[in-house]
Amino acid sequence: MNSTPSDSDSDSVIEAIPRTWPFTAARSTASDCSDLLTALLAADAFDEISDIDNLESVERYITHRGLLDDGGRTRKGMVFWFYPTGLYGPYRYLEGGAVVVRHGTLVTIEPGVDAKEFMNEFRNRFMKDGVYYGPQDGITHEHFAALK
Repeated sequence: MNSTPSDSDSDSVIEAIPRTWPFTAARSTASDCSDLLTALLAADAFDEISDIDNLESVERYITHRGLLDDGGRTRKGMVFWFYPTGLYGPYRYLEGGAVVVRHGTLVTIEPGVDAKEFMNEFRNRFMKDGVYYGPQDGITHEHFAALK
């Protein structure tokens, strides 16, 4: 079980804990979970963030939500949909709703992830020379685990 800081130590650094299930089983997925990803998208329960301004919107989301401890690690897990700017969210309707184009990635982040390391890895997975090169056909999932 992952412990979370109490109100009295909410600014303290999360200590490294041994990783057990579900952390050891969580992984990035593609087509093997498309029905689940579609259901999560349909629930409309997660924030949607585009790749605008070389991922500054993602960096602001992580750092300005107040979810980082003094060491720059996430105090809580986070989930959001990420999509290419100009495509109007992780999916859109074409031809009066007859065609649905999907192009989003569900991003999950565990508690204890270093925000700077996350942004470096996020850029490696989704950007090349400042341009989005992540998936543009279908919906996918990318998981970011705590390294310790």
